[in-house]
Amino acid sequence: MKLALLLFLIPVTAGADDFTSSKVKTGGSYSPKKCTNGDVKECLRLAWYGETGARGFDETPQQRLEAAQGFHEQACKLAKRAPCPGAERIKKKLEKVAAMKTDRERVQFFCGDALDGVKLFDKPTSNPIIILRDCVETLTPDEFANGLSGVGNKISLEERITRVHKSAVDNICPILAPKPTECTAKPTTAKDRRAAAAVIIGAKLGGELTKRGDEVVGNLTAY
Repeated sequence: MKLALLLFLIPVTAGADDFTSSKVKTGGSYSPKKCTNGDVKECLRLAWYGETGARGFDETPQQRLEAAQGFHEQACKLAKRAPCPGAERIKKKLEKVAAMKTDRERVQFFCGDALDGVKLFDKPTSNPIIILRDCVETLTPDEFANGLSGVGNKISLEERITRVHKSAVDNICPILAPKPTECTAKPTTAKDRRAAAAVIIGAKLGGELTKRGDEVVGNLTAY
């Protein structure tokens, strides 16, 4: 896993359950070298960190999963644990990706994987950048992402939702066919604007992601 990452993982206690599930805390640091030198807990921290969707600037989503798989395998090897649940779970994901026939299918898969992965974080502050990279920048027009400029913790949640909704209407609706009724509706509350944006974004994401538009909106506005 590349070290040029936007997010970092702090130490957690490694127990039997850490091989099958874990909650990832934001902040702090991590060390691949410590894992290489035999620190089981550090291997597990790195493995679960990779499963959150966080990755280096020059690292692809597939490379992120492959690295996480490697850290799971190293942790299991050091702990003399077999089978290795984390590595096996990621292996199945990678096999599924390998069987896909189109780039769009693969991109949709990694968007869904990122939406699942960010749930591992104990706080949502890392979620926006991950979903922006693995869902918005890969499956929606550049103009939509550009329209999200300024969506951050310096403005209220209501204003964040309003900006996401406006960018969805302005930049996604024009290329949708057929257009959902949400493209012409005039929602008056933040709750209704979030619901409308979710439908519009979901329509562009397509496939199994169609029903996950609200997760995208929620993560983009989480700070």
